[in-house]
Amino acid sequence: MFIRALSIFTLIFLFLLNTTYTNESSSSSFIDLKSYDLKLSNKEVNHSITFTKGNYYKLSLDQHTAPIKINIKDNNKRTLGTNHDVRTGKFYDAMVFKCQSTGNYTVQFGSDSKSCSGKCNISFKTI
Repeated sequence: MFIRALSIFTLIFLFLLNTTYTNESSSSSFIDLKSYDLKLSNKEVNHSITFTKGNYYKLSLDQHTAPIKINIKDNNKRTLGTNHDVRTGKFYDAMVFKCQSTGNYTVQFGSDSKSCSGKCNISFKTI
């Protein structure tokens, strides 16, 4: 019973964050939007992107040599979504973010590794 309650709490929490974690790196219902080749060395790299209200955006990591953290931030620098589950410490290879407001967002990539590379594909779907 406790585990079931905890699972329901986790789902509600993820819903409130508008973020869903997944280890699935491809989905045919999403349309490719943008791709970034990442070369990180113990620093964060920021990319600006425009998201549209109501769309779902999938950010998928491929060929990464170390864990890469992805944060989606609004214009006020608030983190709206991440692929890092702080509770478990796990980094997910993909995440889905539902945009609540059309505008410019920052996608921030980071790694604690001294040398890390990989690729991030961003795709979207409209429901």
